[in-house]
Amino acid sequence: MAAGPSSFDADAATWTARGPRPSALMQLHRNSLTPVLIVGGTELRRAEMAKAFHDQSPVRTGLFTRLDCATEEPILEAALRCWLSASAPGLEENPLRACARGTLFLDQLESLSLQSQRPLLALLNRLDPHNGPCARLTVGCASDPGLSVREGIVLPALLDRLDKVRIELGDLPAAID
Repeated sequence: MAAGPSSFDADAATWTARGPRPSALMQLHRNSLTPVLIVGGTELRRAEMAKAFHDQSPVRTGLFTRLDCATEEPILEAALRCWLSASAPGLEENPLRACARGTLFLDQLESLSLQSQRPLLALLNRLDPHNGPCARLTVGCASDPGLSVREGIVLPALLDRLDKVRIELGDLPAAID
C-alpha cells in the first residue's frame, strides 16, 4: 500500500540545489535499497530527508537508526568490527543488527576516521543486495564528499559504494581556495 502525501512532499522542491527533486528520487527508488547520499543542509534537514526515504522504502516498518559519525564513531566502529567478526560476543546488542530490517543513517561521514571507514567499506563489500540483510544505508555529509575524497578525508572506494542516489540540499558550504 502506497503512503499518502506528507508535509515533506509539499516543500521537497526547496530542499535541493541541483538535480531531481527528492520526492521524485523517493518515488523512483521506493522499492529498492539503493544507498542514499545526502549532501549539505543542516543536521536536522539531513535527518529529515533520511527519515523520509526510510518512510517510503520497502523497510519502512523496520527501525530507523541514526548514528552521528562525529560524536558516535566509537559505537559505529565497535559495531562494525563485531558485525564483521560475527562470532563476537554482544552481536545481539549491535546497533547494525537493530537496523537489519530498517534504515541506518550515518550522518557527518566526513568526520569518520579512515580507521573506521575501512571496516564500513569491508561490510559494504560483503553485503549481497539480493541475499544479504534487508536494510537501507543512508549517509549524510555536511560538505562536498568529492572534496573530502580529494583531501584524503574519505576513502574513494567508500564514496563510490555510497554515492548511488544523491540529494544535494540547498545550503552547501562554499569551497575555500
